[in-house]
Amino acid sequence: MLGGYALSGRGPRWARILSGAVALTTLPIWAFTVTSFAGPGLAVDTPRGAWAAVYHWSFLAVLMLACAIPHRAVTPHHAPGL
Repeated sequence: MLGGYALSGRGPRWARILSGAVALTTLPIWAFTVTSFAGPGLAVDTPRGAWAAVYHWSFLAVLMLACAIPHRAVTPHHAPGL
């Protein structure tokens, strides 16, 4: 949600920058903590771990983009003929 808010372009700039910074902390947190709960096989310096990290980070990026949709500005739509 924080990543979506940061990408939305609405709200105060300082809040979006702070939200984006907090959302991006998931990148190093995954790299530092994955071996503690998934074992050494998913360490980022192994091929399997690098692939899992790419999946994790790309899914987070898609989630952030999807969470930005509700924050977009509403444009009025007029029905034809009214």
